[in-house]
Amino acid sequence: MDMELEEEDDEMMLLIFPALYLASTRPNKIPCHTSKLSGAEYISELLNGHPRRCCNNLRMESHIFQSLSDHLRSKNLLQSTRGVMVEEQLGMFMYMLSRNASFGALTDRFQHSPKTVHRHLTSCFSAMRSLTYDIIKPPSTQCHWKISSNPKFWPYFENCIGVIDGTHVPITISSCEAAPYRNRKGSLSQNVMLACDFDLNFVYISTGWEGSASDAGVLHSAIKYGFKVPEGKFYLVDGGYANTPYFVAPYRGVRYHLKEQGRKNCRPKDYKELFNLRHALLRNHIERAIGVLKMRFPILKVATFYPIETQMALRAKWTSKYEKALVDILMEYNVSHYRGQNGWCTEGWNKIVREFNKLFPEAKFTKSQIQDKETQLKKDFKAIKSIKSRSGFSWDHNALMIKTTPEKWEEVIEEDPKLKRYENKSFPLFESLDHLYEGKTPANTIARKRSWDGCVSEEAQGTGWRSLEVTREQDEEEYTVHSVQRQEDIGRSFGNMARQSGDDDLSDEGEPDIEHQQERGEQAKARRDALGSHKRKSNKQGAPIPRVEETMSAFLNLKREQVRSQKQASKEGKEFSIACCFEVLHSMEDLSDDIKVMASDVFKDPLNREMFIRYEPRLRSLWLKKEVNKLGSLGTSMSSSHI
Repeated sequence: MDMELEEEDDEMMLLIFPALYLASTRPNKIPCHTSKLSGAEYISELLNGHPRRCCNNLRMESHIFQSLSDHLRSKNLLQSTRGVMVEEQLGMFMYMLSRNASFGALTDRFQHSPKTVHRHLTSCFSAMRSLTYDIIKPPSTQCHWKISSNPKFWPYFENCIGVIDGTHVPITISSCEAAPYRNRKGSLSQNVMLACDFDLNFVYISTGWEGSASDAGVLHSAIKYGFKVPEGKFYLVDGGYANTPYFVAPYRGVRYHLKEQGRKNCRPKDYKELFNLRHALLRNHIERAIGVLKMRFPILKVATFYPIETQMALRAKWTSKYEKALVDILMEYNVSHYRGQNGWCTEGWNKIVREFNKLFPEAKFTKSQIQDKETQLKKDFKAIKSIKSRSGFSWDHNALMIKTTPEKWEEVIEEDPKLKRYENKSFPLFESLDHLYEGKTPANTIARKRSWDGCVSEEAQGTGWRSLEVTREQDEEEYTVHSVQRQEDIGRSFGNMARQSGDDDLSDEGEPDIEHQQERGEQAKARRDALGSHKRKSNKQGAPIPRVEETMSAFLNLKREQVRSQKQASKEGKEFSIACCFEVLHSMEDLSDDIKVMASDVFKDPLNREMFIRYEPRLRSLWLKKEVNKLGSLGTSMSSSHI
């Protein structure tokens, strides 16, 4: 029992001392971000300083940067936080694109933690994606002045509206998924198809294709999923594409890198070479546009550490049609098998994403994007429901929006400016979401039926719901019962060890002997002297942590004392052992054999053995005879009583 207790003490100390050591040797916190120039001051310096500095670091003029910041703020795509304004958020994003800056460089330059930088970069990335359809628009069907004013191109390219080509963007991907992304040069990349007009403005982008995919295959997929060419118009393409009425390619096997006014062997020899030459002059616009894009944003020329899903996240814009479809699919999978208390399970989300992309293959939304949209809809629903529950607010079932007076709206917006985006905005999905999240059946719904094409577009509604990118809510920390119980057990064991008493060491098996009681009492006293006899009180906040050196020294002294006591007990046990007693007994010639035989019963008691050894040689015989006579008389009395 003693050995088990000591082993438990040793194991507990092995657990406690590393923790105490780490707590006591923890270095003093040194501020990491100590630069005199904060991120906000750095952006202000760029915007108000020399124009070239702003162009070099943010890749745009200061007035364009400020206009973009104001636009993102007015559309509620970015919101200023307590420590980071919209301008600084956008500045971090543009600084990363312009310099391919790592998170370490961004945290050092803008004096924010990596978590803060990551959160705002994600918000900016989502905001930029939402501007896709506002910036990238189809080209004009009117003949461009570069064609109409140049006799080399007019009237041969009168109906040309743009140029198409593909480019490879390096990526980083796991080895198990790398094979399809390895291009003909052996590097990993994604094939991006771009179309631009003759002002070098991009009019169409298709991302996410593997590096091994051909340019013609990417174009075929783009046509299948919504890329349209106006009737009677065409784009110029290179020899990697098929020649069609809508996509004009050069003559195959015919020279095209020529000069009309060059040396004789460099001039076009026939109409085919002349066509290829002028075709190449116009097609050079897409080469220039791609070159300018990669030079302006070097991040496109190297493989980044971002996941492939993030790198190819340029997708369709969320419309009311997509939102209604998503809510109806969520309703279908709103069963206990797919949805628990914390939302839909992994299997449920996989089925939801699969069915949504099956209905809308042109959208190409990823799982994370669909989950973000569900989180956004839920957040909007709760906000509208909270506003509706206020006094003076009601729900207009015809207009599908909150109805109240302008004065009431001013009060709400004054309390929380973020609620302004719900003013005079219709939210057609409120009743459906009420049924989804609260279990209330919409009043105007008898039978739920999908009607994707019946949804009114945002442009037609005028007051349609705007798609807002929001960050996913962070989950609160959860502690399992097992970990808490384990922590309590460790603390309780440490407290018990600090206030160990002699009674805790007593064996439950029978009545202990005096020798062991004294030994355990001495050990318990040593523990009390070393660790303190008072009960260990819980440290209050700010209480000093005991020095590890002193505690460790006390524990080592305790262990030395225990080892010394064990050695002494072992030595004494050998000195008063039965073998030692018999050795002395055999040397006593004055005793008869009968007494020597009966002495074995006397030596069964450890106290008798110790007394026998400690007596002087001349008294041992008398004492032993006395003890033997006691045993003899005791045995005779027991026999007579038995008879």
